[in-house]
Amino acid sequence: FETFVYGFIFGFWGLYVNLRQNLALLCGCILVGIVIPIAIFHCSLNAAFLIALCMIVGIFQVFGSFWVLGINFNGYSLVPLVLSIAIVVQHSIFVLHSFIGLVNDRKKRAKKTLSETFPAIFSSVFSLFILIVPLAFTSIPFIRSYICFVFLSMSFTAFNIPLLLLPCILSLMGPRNFDSGCEDGDESESELDVEPTFIPAPLATNDFKQSNNYTRLTLHSQDTQMTELANRQYDVPQDRTNSPI
Repeated sequence: FETFVYGFIFGFWGLYVNLRQNLALLCGCILVGIVIPIAIFHCSLNAAFLIALCMIVGIFQVFGSFWVLGINFNGYSLVPLVLSIAIVVQHSIFVLHSFIGLVNDRKKRAKKTLSETFPAIFSSVFSLFILIVPLAFTSIPFIRSYICFVFLSMSFTAFNIPLLLLPCILSLMGPRNFDSGCEDGDESESELDVEPTFIPAPLATNDFKQSNNYTRLTLHSQDTQMTELANRQYDVPQDRTNSPI
């Protein structure tokens, strides 16, 4: 009996003792540690709610992929599950922070956010995918199931939640930009849609009329000087002809 308690078999089966309760406690601590800082620094409960929603959806998606792939939930699959939570939250905060920093209505901000964050997130997920795919051809079932399939599921979750699910939610109920002073849904023009144009300085100012009047006065003074000069040249020979010899 003592050999069984302190042996390898007891250590293996000890991984299953209170495993789901420990996962729930761990996810609760992560959720509190994420929601509170986001609500404080972004001053938005909506932003904190969206990150928490992405985290919960990511947990269910990875956990459901274990059942589809026939992977048992144990200590070996728990580590990739927690790691997938971290990656999903990281990418989601990256997308959310980019969305809050833009000024426009929700749909245009979500479109601009997706165009800005897609290359970085796709490169991160694709590099993980390239590293894990060769393990699918190994002859060791443990490595193929608990390393290759689990990390492939993690990379798929880290891609579709920040780049597919979150932008759709942001276009519908995303937080507004507090620095812009514009409410959500306002079709106000911003730097996202206005093309840079080069306007001459007199036309770009509010003193267009004054500058135009100044131009008219300048031209009038030049015409007056030219007229006086012409009359002066015309009067000189006429004075000579009329003067007595």
